Formats: sequence, structure tokens, C-alpha cells
Amino acid sequence: AAAGIPVFSTPGANANAVKELVICAMLMGSRDIPGAIRWVREQAASGVDVSTVVEKGKSAFIGPELYKKTLGIIGLGAIGKRVAGIAEAFGCEVQCYSTSGKNHCADYREVDFDTLLSTSDVISIHAPLTEETRHLMDREAFRRMKNTAVLINVGRGPIIVEQDLREALEQGEIAAAGLDVLDAEP
Repeated sequence: AAAGIPVFSTPGANANAVKELVICAMLMGSRDIPGAIRWVREQAASGVDVSTVVEKGKSAFIGPELYKKTLGIIGLGAIGKRVAGIAEAFGCEVQCYSTSGKNHCADYREVDFDTLLSTSDVISIHAPLTEETRHLMDREAFRRMKNTAVLINVGRGPIIVEQDLREALEQGEIAAAGLDVLDAEP
């Protein structure tokens, strides 16, 4: 503004794009689509006719359905509500956690942080970066999650302790992560 350049805040301008990214990450993470793609490429590269291989491919391509899975949303603002609506269309049960304790939504079950961690099959972060959310998802949080859980962060990068997430993924404490933001943001 000081240089004469107009500056605008456009909250919600990309809400549809972010909503679609979260749903894509939910599907890719729960069904391990990247793993299935890698497996097909490896088989094809080794000369195997992938269409004739059933046993290994079957588990790689089917994966668990989102139907009847629990989506936990941290930060149920405009984007979180849109994600919740689509998740419900998939047959997911939606629960939410307010990091400030000030935001409430009668449309979805509100739970405490520990309950959200331990009962969610997918956790999607839509919260702003505050003192309450900085490093909210750390080693202890990952240990409380299901080892089949998928973590998605479209909020702010520093909400997750990245090294702890890496270790949780490498040790099989959670199944997958989809990140649209990183700790060191431009």
C-alpha cells in the first residue's frame, strides 16, 4: 500500500479449489492411489502384464472406502463447512474441533482434540495460525491418531511439526498426509 500498489484480502476466493483439493487428498490418501500408481509402473517396467496380476494389484487398487469413515475437521470455517458437505455426500460422519473454543457449529458434532485425534479416519486442518494452533500437530498428536488415518493440512504450515510428521509416516503411526502448506511459507 505504501508503494501505491492496491492490496486486497480475499477470504474465500479460492474456497472451491481448496475444497476440491481436500477431497482429492482424502481419496488419494485413503485408497493409496500414489502407491497403486507406483506399483503399476514398477510392474510394467519389469515387463509384467499388469492386467494379468490380480492378487497384489487387488489390494493396491481397492483400498478402504470413505463411506462410514469419520472426517475430523480442525477449523470449521467456510472451507471446512464445504468439505464437510461433500464428505457427507460420500457417507462420512463429520466431527469438528474448535482450536479457540469460541466457534461452534450445530450442523456437526463438536468433540475435544483428543477425541478428534483418536476417532477420525481423516483429519483435515483448516485453522488459522495462532498461538493455540502453532505446532498443534506434533509427535504426541500423531501417536494418538489411528495408524490408518490420513492427515490433510490446507490451513497454515506451522500447525504441523514437519519432522514429527515425517517420523510418524515412516514409522507407520499414520497412513498418509496431504499438505498444501509447509512450515517455511513464502
